[in-house]
Amino acid sequence: MPEPANDGALGLVLKEINEFRKEMNEQIRHLVTQEAFNAEQRRVDQRFTDLAGDISKEESERKESVKEVKDDIAKTSIFIRWVIGLVATLGIAVVTFWISLGGPA
Repeated sequence: MPEPANDGALGLVLKEINEFRKEMNEQIRHLVTQEAFNAEQRRVDQRFTDLAGDISKEESERKESVKEVKDDIAKTSIFIRWVIGLVATLGIAVVTFWISLGGPA
């Protein structure tokens, strides 16, 4: 079958079709394959899973740290109460003894 002449309207249409085909081929070369996309999606999903694990670990470590600080504060608070009680008792005893001796003369 003989090829049509490349002149006139038919020639312009064929030229446009060839240019369009070349542009489409170029764009197709730059498309990401489904396999590459799926691999990247798995990598991103794994990264999110790893980050969620890291956040969960950090959260539990911080909760444990806060618990330790609260325990230390509670122990210190009990110690301070004992010291205040002891000082108050000794102060009352000293003042009572001092008053029994005649107080300020």
